[in-house]
Amino acid sequence: MSKTVPQLALQKGDHVGMVGYFPPLVEQIRANGTRLTVLELDQYWLQEADEFVVTLDSEHLIECNKVVCTGTVLANQTIDSVLQHCRGAAQILIVGPT
Repeated sequence: MSKTVPQLALQKGDHVGMVGYFPPLVEQIRANGTRLTVLELDQYWLQEADEFVVTLDSEHLIECNKVVCTGTVLANQTIDSVLQHCRGAAQILIVGPT
């Protein structure tokens, strides 16, 4: 997972969407000062974020130019739904175990 942030080639002005809350990856992305929006179904994580958006609403992914998805989107068959909201993303990565 530590290779994910370099693969994103983060630049000033990027807005990363994350589908599934990955705390270590959140820390790496935020360390760059990059704007971050996390799409998460677990209510626990919805209450945790102060410095970035954590939401249930996949419409927020439309604003993101780079998107990182956990492998769970393949396992739970939500990949098609997620990708519909990532049309403006220049880069989409799927990371981690399913």
